Amino acid sequence: MKKLILIGLLSSGLLASTSIKSDTPSLKEKVDSLTTEQVERIGVAYSVGKTIKANDGKTFETTLPSIAGVESYWGSVSVGDKYDKNGRLKHLFDSSLGDYQIKMDTARLTIKDNKVLFEKYKDLIYDGERVKYDTFLSNIRAISKYSKIIAETKTKGDSKSIKDYNFAKQQLSKCVELHNEYSKKIATDSKLANKLLNDHKFSAEIAGNYLKDMYNIALARNYKNLYKRAVGRYNGGWSNMNYANAVVDNLGVVSKTVKTKL
Repeated sequence: MKKLILIGLLSSGLLASTSIKSDTPSLKEKVDSLTTEQVERIGVAYSVGKTIKANDGKTFETTLPSIAGVESYWGSVSVGDKYDKNGRLKHLFDSSLGDYQIKMDTARLTIKDNKVLFEKYKDLIYDGERVKYDTFLSNIRAISKYSKIIAETKTKGDSKSIKDYNFAKQQLSKCVELHNEYSKKIATDSKLANKLLNDHKFSAEIAGNYLKDMYNIALARNYKNLYKRAVGRYNGGWSNMNYANAVVDNLGVVSKTVKTKL
């Protein structure tokens, strides 16, 4: 009976005339929805990606802007990974920054490992460990503490006051020395963070060269499907195929944008 009813409906055109509309936008709709600023970001990434070449000759002109699409929707998000595991807001220096959501430690290592980048951007890095901002603030509080002890004990003549005074002077000297070192590093970190957030070509250079490095590693290890393995590694894991597929899904948007809007 059900089969007969279905045949009757089809023959009468009642089902044949019914269409299911997809909620997924077409490629044209995706491209048309991009703002002028997003198109510009794609253009910058495309231009930079053409200049970055892996050991087998592969370039990244469509991959790089596709990554920017996944990471920040082409600049719609500036700061990511803003909260720690306890839900507390991280300091800016510990977050992911810019069009490609780059960690500052990753940017610093990428600059150090690339001769061309190092020559261009060596003023944005330094030797030694990065100073946590909480450490910087803690040292400032220590300076205030020892300065107060010195002020309170310098005119007293009892043995305890003299002992406290001398100890505070020694500690203050160490803290001031650390403060000078920390201040230079914090100032350099501030410049790097500002670059990642506001210099879109710079961010593309860092992201593109990091991706190239991952691709070269995958190439040297003879990984199968090395392109997707390298793209997945950009987001943390050699087997991160969900991320790699999301980047690949953006390739069409990038290609059509470059063809029709740039």
